[in-house]
Amino acid sequence: MEKRIKLVIADDSALARDMVVQALRGLDLEIIHADCGNAAIREINEHKPDVVVLDISMPYPDGLTVLRKIRQDKEFHAMPVVICSVEKGPLERAEARRLHANGYFVKPFEMKDLRGAIIKIAEKCGKAGEFRTTKL
Repeated sequence: MEKRIKLVIADDSALARDMVVQALRGLDLEIIHADCGNAAIREINEHKPDVVVLDISMPYPDGLTVLRKIRQDKEFHAMPVVICSVEKGPLERAEARRLHANGYFVKPFEMKDLRGAIIKIAEKCGKAGEFRTTKL
């Protein structure tokens, strides 16, 4: 049995999380939802995902703090992380880059671009072969 790629989506907006799920429809993913930073950290520790999608503006703590914690963790420091957030300004974008975010998307963005980024991350991690796609 093939291992499904695990993805944590962390955003305080259920609508935003659902939009990401729709963008990834057809990819055989195990998607775990988190509605705040603390939930994201808990889900990352519990499920050990292959990739994380973070909103910068979510509360308790914000996405950049979660990204910082991921990068400081010995087990998860290399985990691919994609930022999807409203434009906060050049400082937030620079901090995401400094923390080696694997992608940065400003809302609203084209869902096909996010989908492509997730597929590219899977390819770089050697997990693209684990995607079983269906027609959209």
